Amino acid sequence: MPDDPAQAEALMEGLDQAAARARLDEAVATVRARAGGGPVGVLGWSMGGSFALAQAATGTVDAAAIYYAAGDEDDAARIHCPVLLHLAEADEFDPPEFYEGFVTALRSAGTEVEVHTWPGTEHSFANRDVALYAPTQAEQAWSATVEFLRDRLTGARPTGG
Repeated sequence: MPDDPAQAEALMEGLDQAAARARLDEAVATVRARAGGGPVGVLGWSMGGSFALAQAATGTVDAAAIYYAAGDEDDAARIHCPVLLHLAEADEFDPPEFYEGFVTALRSAGTEVEVHTWPGTEHSFANRDVALYAPTQAEQAWSATVEFLRDRLTGARPTGG
């Protein structure tokens, strides 16, 4: 991943979206086959989160954990698997209303959604390779992600308290 945001944006704009989606379809099919037909989840950050949500909208995954990305109301209407969203307190790419609208649309569609907005963070807070990295919040978000995916994909619930 490039350190320069302008270079990252140029790479993103040059991405063959159809090819990326096809690769995700292949990956989900491969993982499901290797899991003996068991549940499959997706996990993504920023642009990767957008791709993971697009995959969830196809109905081919059983859970989605997303960092600082969201979809629109049309996407939300097609997503029926549980969704975990990790949001930055301040996000230079999308206003809070964008995320709020997506969450409202997911809930209106009857989709289970868990949202964490991490205080004192900005977009990319979980990326240790950038200056915006917030280690405490990133660690807490990762723990929540692991728990969410474990619970939704294996049915395992922690014991004790």
